[in-house]
Amino acid sequence: MFHAIKSMLNNIFSWGIRSSKGNESSKEKETVEAVIEQHESDVSEPSRIYSALDFIDMFLELKAMEPNHNNWSAENLKSNPPRYYRFKQLESLYRALGITYAVQDFEKGDFVNLRYSEHYTILHSDLLQVFENQKLYNEEIEAELKSISLRDVQRIFLGLWKFVQAVNEVEHFNSGVLEAGSIALRYTIYNTRGYLSKHNMDRIRHIKLMLASIIDPEDKKITKQELVIKYTFPNVQLSEIDFDWI
Repeated sequence: MFHAIKSMLNNIFSWGIRSSKGNESSKEKETVEAVIEQHESDVSEPSRIYSALDFIDMFLELKAMEPNHNNWSAENLKSNPPRYYRFKQLESLYRALGITYAVQDFEKGDFVNLRYSEHYTILHSDLLQVFENQKLYNEEIEAELKSISLRDVQRIFLGLWKFVQAVNEVEHFNSGVLEAGSIALRYTIYNTRGYLSKHNMDRIRHIKLMLASIIDPEDKKITKQELVIKYTFPNVQLSEIDFDWI
């Protein structure tokens, strides 16, 4: 683990994050070693659990920072550490969830074709519950539910994903806006804050859970330690990287 972290940090410094050009000076080497020593405690939070639900939030966060999927590669993002490490972590979790399609193509929903329709028992149960709650359940609906196809699952994914993205934009509408601005700005903040009630947020979480069940029907629970060791998940503190980048 020490050597892996050392190699990673040397790459970071070579990108110019700390202005390393040509041969490293002794001062730069000391800085590298100091950072390595600081993070040498193997995996931070090794027992932290990740799942498809975390993948959804991580994906939305990176997309908010870099909306253009064409830029989603280690090569394109390496000059921006906050985006680079988020991409690498997202990519690692994506592979750990057993999806072989490129993470950049996730929103197309083609990964659904890696499964069988019978894998989606959680989704089937929720479909039944929704139609029963709406008092729409009948023999025709029952027949449709029994013959639901992977294409139907993909359509459901695309619809729910589009909704969750829109909600995420509303939820973070005031992100990064200081309240000490003009009266017009403050009026906008106060009027839009709390638009999503607790009831709505509970419903949105349920929709995210349904999306997670489509992404990973097996509902895998993966520790951070496993992600780091098996899937090269970057063992970094994003908050520290963000702070250094400001």
